[in-house]
Amino acid sequence: MLRGAFAGEPEPELWVLDDRSATAAEQTLAATLQGQLAKRGVLVWRREGLRSNQLMLERLKDRGARTHSVADVWQLLEEHHASLRGYVLFRAGDSSINAATSLCSVLDAVAVDESIEHRVRGAGLRRLADARGQDEADILAQHPDGFSDRVAVVLDERIAGRVRDWAVSEDAFCFYGFSPEDRRQTLRRLGPNPTVYGWEGERGFVEDVSRVGGMVVPADYCLNLSVLARLSCEFTRPKTAKPEPVRTGERIVAFVMTDGDNLQFMSRGFLTGRGYWASPRRGQFAMTWELPPVSAEAAPEVLRFLYETASPRDGFVTGPSGAGYVFPHFHPDPVAFADRTAALITKCGLSAVTVLNAGGVMDDAKPLLARPEVLGVLYKGWDYASEQGRIVWEQGKPIASYRYVLWDGDLAKSPRGVAEAISRLPADPLHDQASYALVNVHAWSFDEIGGPMEVVHRCVRQLPPGVRVVTAEQLLMLLRENFGAPVPPQ
Repeated sequence: MLRGAFAGEPEPELWVLDDRSATAAEQTLAATLQGQLAKRGVLVWRREGLRSNQLMLERLKDRGARTHSVADVWQLLEEHHASLRGYVLFRAGDSSINAATSLCSVLDAVAVDESIEHRVRGAGLRRLADARGQDEADILAQHPDGFSDRVAVVLDERIAGRVRDWAVSEDAFCFYGFSPEDRRQTLRRLGPNPTVYGWEGERGFVEDVSRVGGMVVPADYCLNLSVLARLSCEFTRPKTAKPEPVRTGERIVAFVMTDGDNLQFMSRGFLTGRGYWASPRRGQFAMTWELPPVSAEAAPEVLRFLYETASPRDGFVTGPSGAGYVFPHFHPDPVAFADRTAALITKCGLSAVTVLNAGGVMDDAKPLLARPEVLGVLYKGWDYASEQGRIVWEQGKPIASYRYVLWDGDLAKSPRGVAEAISRLPADPLHDQASYALVNVHAWSFDEIGGPMEVVHRCVRQLPPGVRVVTAEQLLMLLRENFGAPVPPQ
């Protein structure tokens, strides 16, 4: 059953706002208003042009959500302005938009660009603060205890109406462009082990968050998280079929799609893109998909959709590096992060954990294997296949590194190059671990020929006889069966 924002509301109401033609100023107003209303149990679904947005809306309607159309943000504001204390003024194009977004949580307000202030005042709201000329650090200094100690949002000032609803609904501090030292200090001030939604580069950003014990959830273009997180639903992960025992003369291979840490990708273009979940090739061969475990809490309807529409050949593992994107090498408490991962993968029904570990070694993933919920680890360094298929064992469980990558621009990483390399592997899976291979499929490659799923299809067609393509979970099961601690019967 689809359940609403509060207990006792089994069939939630959604106010559907079509703001595809809204200006950037109107989008920011809509997002911060959406976040404030979500805290009050009033759920506003913002429509955009992506098919995934309409897909999720139709699913919610089919499962009992009652919808009411809203012409624009001004109608929404007119109907709900009485529940707000007022607004915070900002100027587009500088840090005051993030300062205003943060102040919305403290002042029970919405963020208003100076270009539309006259209309907001005409709608009956009063100015509570002027964030122009202030940056995010000013706001944190003025309100050191005003923000969530669990969630922070890192968001480019140029992004007007995305994920700001989530920041407001979670009372999250919103910032961008800090130096590494200031970023780490800010996150430590907010609280231990923060979940940081958003994006600011990759290696340096993820390293900084990892160093303070937090984790990153790429989400800077997410829409409607404040709604999806408040619509709980039951979902069941399809059970992974136990693989047939290995035979002499076989090679065992699994293909795994990258970027499953990316919540915005998984909840948007991934769902309907023909290179991904909507590919006509899906179901023709075993394929493994990385998923963000936080989707069980932030977007459970997305997870439910994937599980309900999965084919028997679709497998699932976590995105890097477990509960969220971290580099384990820099994390101050890997045992605590392993515990956090175990709790989230239990909610998702996942058991295999991906680790992406810049600057570290494979042993950094060992604390994850101490958790009984973890079947094994799929390991990649910063260069993905830098460990060349090496396997490290701990407590009878494997940390299996990627041997190959499908990535455009390099013949060795092309379908032909990978297939030829697989054909040269040993074919003795009973006695030689080199007979097993993990292939990471780069999510952003090969658009010109139909996307990554088409590339996997072409690679599979070129594999020699005797190669068995399985899911990543099945590959880990077979490794454990033949070289480690067999998986206990379920």
